[in-house]
Amino acid sequence: MSTDLQLQTKLVGTVMPRLTSSLLILNYQQLNTKLTVLAEQNPLLELPEPGNLPRAGLVNITLAEHLAEQLAVTPMSSKLRSDAMRCLSGLDARGFLPADRQLATLTGVPLKRAMAGSQAIRRLSPAGSGARTLTECLQLQLDALSPQTDQIKLARRLITEFADQLSKRNLANIAPDHQLADALQVLRSLQPRFANDFADPAAVVVPDLEVRKIAGVWQVHSLTEAVPLRISSDADTLRTAGKPWRKLNREAHNLLDALKFRHATLLKVAQIMVDRQRAFFFKGEVALVPLGLRDLASITKYSVSTISAIIHNKHFVHAGKTFALKFLMQRDSCKQRPLASAALQARIKNFVAEETDNAPLTDQHLMRILHEQGYPLARRTVAKHRAAARIMPSFFRKQPQSELWKSQ
Repeated sequence: MSTDLQLQTKLVGTVMPRLTSSLLILNYQQLNTKLTVLAEQNPLLELPEPGNLPRAGLVNITLAEHLAEQLAVTPMSSKLRSDAMRCLSGLDARGFLPADRQLATLTGVPLKRAMAGSQAIRRLSPAGSGARTLTECLQLQLDALSPQTDQIKLARRLITEFADQLSKRNLANIAPDHQLADALQVLRSLQPRFANDFADPAAVVVPDLEVRKIAGVWQVHSLTEAVPLRISSDADTLRTAGKPWRKLNREAHNLLDALKFRHATLLKVAQIMVDRQRAFFFKGEVALVPLGLRDLASITKYSVSTISAIIHNKHFVHAGKTFALKFLMQRDSCKQRPLASAALQARIKNFVAEETDNAPLTDQHLMRILHEQGYPLARRTVAKHRAAARIMPSFFRKQPQSELWKSQ
C-alpha cells in the first residue's frame, strides 16, 4: 500500500470527519488564520515564524491580516490572543465589529471572552479598528492622539454630547467660535474609512497552485507549504513539565497528518481537472469541456461533498493569470453534444468579433451558426450566454456609444 493511500485510510478512519474536512474547504489565507489560532492553543506546535506564514506572492494585505500580525506579537495570554484572532472574523468592510452578543454568536467565543477579544482588537492600529459604531470609531481615533489638548477634548464632547447639533451644524453657545473651529478641524482630520487603506478581502487572492508545462505535459505544482507547522523543539521540556503531553501530542500529529492529506488531495484533484481540461491550456476557453463534481467523484472515489470542499475558493496560476480552480468545472450547455458554458461564450465572442459594423449578428443569427456547427441550441440559451459574455444585443452594437447600454 502506498504512503499516500495509507495516510488517506488512516485519516478516513480517525480524524477525517472533523479536522480534515474542516481544513479541506479553507483556502490558503483562511488556513493561515486557523493555523495561527491552533498554534496558540497547542504549545507543541510552531509556526515557521511567530504568527506569520509565507504569503506565496501576496502583495496587498487585508485589515484582518494586519491586525492578526499585531496580535501575534502583542504581549497577552495565549487564550486572549486566540479569542481575539477568532473575533477578527467578525470584521465588516468598514473594519467594525458587531455588538458583543452578536459577535459571540458569530464566532462561537463565549460572551465574556468575546468582549475581551474585541477590546484587544480596539487597542491595535489603525485606531478605530473593531469599533461597534461610528461614534466609537471616532472616539478611539481621538484617544490615540497625543497630547490630549483642549481642542481634542472639545471634539470628543461634540461627537458624544452634541451629536444631533453637530449633524445639523447648530453649535451655537457650545463654545467660543475659535475653539469650535479648532475642534471641528480635529474632527475633519479623523479617518472613519480607515479600512479603505487596506485590500478588499474578496479581491486578495493567494493561489495555492501553479500549472506549468513540463516535457509537453501540463503539471500542477504547489505554491504553498504542504505542512506550514512543525513540532516544537521544546516538546521534551513540556513532557517533563507536567503538561497533558499525550493529548497535545496526539492533537498535534493529527493536525500534521490532516495538513498532509489536504495538500496531497488538492494536488491530486487539481491534476485530474487539468488532465481533463488540457485542451484549454493549449487553445484557450473555446476548448473547455463539460466537467462536473460527479465526474471527479467517480474518478477519485471521493464523495461529491469532499470534491466540492477541495475546490472551494482555491486558485491556480497559469501564463501569468490567476484562475479560480472551479473555472475548470464547466456545465454542459448542449444536450445533444458536449459543450461547456465558457466554450460557448468564447465561440459567441469569436463570432461577434468577425461581424461587420453595419450588420451585427442577432441572437437568431448566432443560433443558426451554432446549429451549423452541430450545436442545436435554443435562441434564449444563446441570448443568455451572450449576455454572460458581456456582449451587447445586436441593436446596441450598432450604437457603441449608447448611454442606455452604458447604464446597464
